[in-house]
Amino acid sequence: YAACCCRCSCYLCRVLEDHEWQLSDRQQHYGTNEMAIPVKSVAALIADEMWHPFYVFQYFSIVVWVAGDAYYTYAACILAITWFSTITSAVETHQNMKRLADIAHFSCMVGVQRPCAVAG
Repeated sequence: YAACCCRCSCYLCRVLEDHEWQLSDRQQHYGTNEMAIPVKSVAALIADEMWHPFYVFQYFSIVVWVAGDAYYTYAACILAITWFSTITSAVETHQNMKRLADIAHFSCMVGVQRPCAVAG
């Protein structure tokens, strides 16, 4: 096998030539050189948070207070506090996730080394 013009390893040139190396195929296979953390929307976080066992217990207690003893005012207070807590927790989680995504975001250019021409 003839010597490479750029004095790189002949084995490397043969491997790259044998596999018909294509940049677009590699980009599609490996993706971009980027680390991005997905951030859920506030509505999605509220939907997740409202099924937390503590809040499910609160909903159950609302039903018990309304159906069992007809304490509508107390049940309304529990409902208001529960929803306020759920919404503030989801908003705070969303803000923290955005900050974390901003801190952890990493993107950079990558140099592509193409196979060298083989002198022959």
